[in-house]
Amino acid sequence: MHRSPTIPFVFICLALIAGACYTSRLTLTVLQPAKTVLPSSLRRISILPMTGIPSAAGEFDSLKFLKPAIDADLIKMGYLHGFNGIVSASPRFTKAVFTDTATASFLKKRRLFWDDLVSVCKHDTTDAVLVLTRAVTYDFYPSNAIIPQTNQDFRLINKTRWIFYQPDNQKIAARYDFSDTVLLTAVLDLAEVENLLYDACFQTGEQCGRHLVPYWQDVSRILFIGPGKDIKDAADFTLKERWYNAGMLWNDLIGNRNTKTASKAAFNLAVAFERDDDLDQAYLWVAYADSLHSNELTSLYKKILELRLKNKPVIDQQMSGN
Repeated sequence: MHRSPTIPFVFICLALIAGACYTSRLTLTVLQPAKTVLPSSLRRISILPMTGIPSAAGEFDSLKFLKPAIDADLIKMGYLHGFNGIVSASPRFTKAVFTDTATASFLKKRRLFWDDLVSVCKHDTTDAVLVLTRAVTYDFYPSNAIIPQTNQDFRLINKTRWIFYQPDNQKIAARYDFSDTVLLTAVLDLAEVENLLYDACFQTGEQCGRHLVPYWQDVSRILFIGPGKDIKDAADFTLKERWYNAGMLWNDLIGNRNTKTASKAAFNLAVAFERDDDLDQAYLWVAYADSLHSNELTSLYKKILELRLKNKPVIDQQMSGN
């Protein structure tokens, strides 16, 4: 009698599904390192709502193919909105303020003087002003492409320059130039062009923020929720935000004669300690879990925590500045 090849395949799928039923996912928000270290003197900053040198009327920078119909400044505010979202949430600064345009009438003239920046800092109770002094976008299509009327992949390159001014001593504290490539696919009609360009500027603004300051990022983590009554009960505690009670159950299980169960409990304790931002304890627990029963999940989580521990002194330096 011939053996059906579909039977073992189905069995493997069922085994994988059963295994997946014993794990759950949760989201943690962790602080990620920036790409650079800002001067330590930059603690309280104002972000000026100015978008570099204005484009000529009816034009948008160096675009060859996309032709937005509205004021370029409105689109370029995407840079500042994206940047402000990252920077204002970062713990790097003790204060980060998006300057109220009503108090900065000089912005209409597009000419900055030290007295103007002094007035901004005085109004915002800050000691530095961040200015987007350059923002230029270039668009590119494949060399053999005909300008499409339907969906088409294309590339935008946004070049920006950000300068931190300290008006009290009339000096530039830092200057940063960035080049960011944004890949987009969309219907290229006039109604879409403005949204496409704004979104591209917003993404670039976020990237520039991540270059300059440590930033928060949501990450996914695995939690073992079974098999076994105690692990399931602990999982129920976590759903009710009763992590201490869950930890007590996991702690009781780490001495279990079944090393797989003990490893899962130790793994969950590692997640709990990372949730509390105690990376040293988290790593000790995942290393213990891996020593009891090494598998793809324990090995991967161990590497993740190793990287976070490696980044910790980097973030500490970026928080204090150079």
